[in-house]
Amino acid sequence: MTTTREDGFIHRLVERESSPEDLRALAALAADDDRVWDRVSAALRADAALERAVGAALAPAERVELPRPRAALRRAWLLFGWAAAAALAPILLFGRSPGERVAPPGALAGEPVGELTRVLLDAKKARGGEGLEVLYVRRLVERAFVLSLLEVGLDEHGDPAVAPASVARFRPPESL
Repeated sequence: MTTTREDGFIHRLVERESSPEDLRALAALAADDDRVWDRVSAALRADAALERAVGAALAPAERVELPRPRAALRRAWLLFGWAAAAALAPILLFGRSPGERVAPPGALAGEPVGELTRVLLDAKKARGGEGLEVLYVRRLVERAFVLSLLEVGLDEHGDPAVAPASVARFRPPESL
């Protein structure tokens, strides 16, 4: 079956994608052929019938209630997932287990790359009356080499699940 210009105009009209130019061209075709509007009407009726049939076929599926995991069980699995992630974090991020030697507080765990501007959280007068007590976040940029990367997400039932992370998804942030 070959597709004509008229078929293209009618298709876009039925899909509600026609432009004013399409309608003018269709009217010009109808000036030469009285049956063009009959074919447009038939196409619109067929589209409406298809929409009703699909709606009727999907109606039973819309009434089906999917099972939901119990809230307490979901919370328990969520806490377990986060606990597992916290236990695995040193291995994943720094390539060592929790029992291995850890850098002393304040020391850099990875290879230092730089430091970003500090973010001020709070500033108030010091208790002694002189100066200010300033609370800020010191943002360090480090580089570490790891064997694999995992992430905690949700499975198809909404339960926490650990899965390999795709390196392709990680991009440098737009801004820090």
